Amino acid sequence: TIRFGILQSLFLLDNTYEHSSSSMWTSSIAAIDMINNKTDGINDDILPYTRILFSARDIRSDRGSTILKSVEMGKDAFQGKGVHLVLGTSTSGTSMAAMDILKQEYISTPMIGITTSPSLSSDTAFPLFSRTVPHDAAQASIMSVFLTDVVKTSCLSTISS
Repeated sequence: TIRFGILQSLFLLDNTYEHSSSSMWTSSIAAIDMINNKTDGINDDILPYTRILFSARDIRSDRGSTILKSVEMGKDAFQGKGVHLVLGTSTSGTSMAAMDILKQEYISTPMIGITTSPSLSSDTAFPLFSRTVPHDAAQASIMSVFLTDVVKTSCLSTISS
C-alpha cells in the first residue's frame, strides 16, 4: 500500500473556485482510481500488487494554508501514519512553503511538483523536491536551441511575465 497525498487548491481564500489547479486534483484522483482498478483490463499491469490510498487537502492558493495542510499531510493523515509521497502545489511559493515542512526530519516526505521556479532545484534547500517539467531557465535554453538550430532563426526575443 502506498499512502499518497495531494496538496492542491480547489478554492481561493475568497471561496471562488480555482479552475487552473482543480483539474490536477481531479486528474490525480482519476489516475489513482485507474491504477487501483485491476478488473477493467486497462493498465492492470501498473503496480499490480499495490493499492494506492490518497488523502487530499485544499490549500486555497495560500502560503499559510499550505503550511498547515502540509503538517496535516505529513504527520496526521491516515490515522497519524502520514503519507509516503505528496503531489505538490501549482505555484512556486506554495511549493516552497510545503517543502519547508515536508523536508523536516520528523516528516521527511518527498514531493513531486509542476512548478517551474529554478529556486526549487536547490538540493540543499529542497532536497526532497522533484519536478515533472524543467525549470524556467532550462525551458528557455531548450527553446533557444530549438529555434536557432532546428528552425534556423537568426534573431530571438522573449517576453516573460
